[in-house]
Amino acid sequence: MHRFHVAALSAAAGLVLSAHATQAAGPPKELYNKSVVMHWSTGYNWKDTSGASGHIVTNFAQSVYISSTGRIFKMVSKSLSARGRQTNIASAKASGPGGDAIKTSNHHTSANVAWNGRELIGVVKVESGAHMLHVKFDEGFRGCTLSFTSGKEENAPGIVQKSMRGTGDKLVMLSATGNSGMSCAVKDGNVFE
Repeated sequence: MHRFHVAALSAAAGLVLSAHATQAAGPPKELYNKSVVMHWSTGYNWKDTSGASGHIVTNFAQSVYISSTGRIFKMVSKSLSARGRQTNIASAKASGPGGDAIKTSNHHTSANVAWNGRELIGVVKVESGAHMLHVKFDEGFRGCTLSFTSGKEENAPGIVQKSMRGTGDKLVMLSATGNSGMSCAVKDGNVFE
């Protein structure tokens, strides 16, 4: 990855950490009783500890519903196909304005999320490197755009994280090759009903 991506991920991680108090205040009131639905795909070249390597495309789907009281419900799913086998992973989380949370997950990472004005930033720190989702809302919170960046640590050969396949105890090194199918929409009401 370029130094820009490393710097951007570091800045985003700092924003997420410094915005912890902002997160407790919750999302903007303009998003109450609305859902944000996002989809995208990211290609990765990978190499595991046994020396096996290849290319995968991971398809992401993430939905967030903010209730009329500011409670946040989130569902994330990922699927990838490699060597003719498909792996599906999903997680869900609900959190209230006071920070109480209920989580369910069958994957190995979790994101730090921060609301900053008309932006939502999520950073997933992995064993070495990070992934960042950045959502920007229009002035009326009726639409949104998203970007997704994967970055390695400075002087590292790639991103190192647990594999999505199997039990998740195998480490793989990744390098992102690009995104496609980026979509973001704001919808009235609860997409989970």
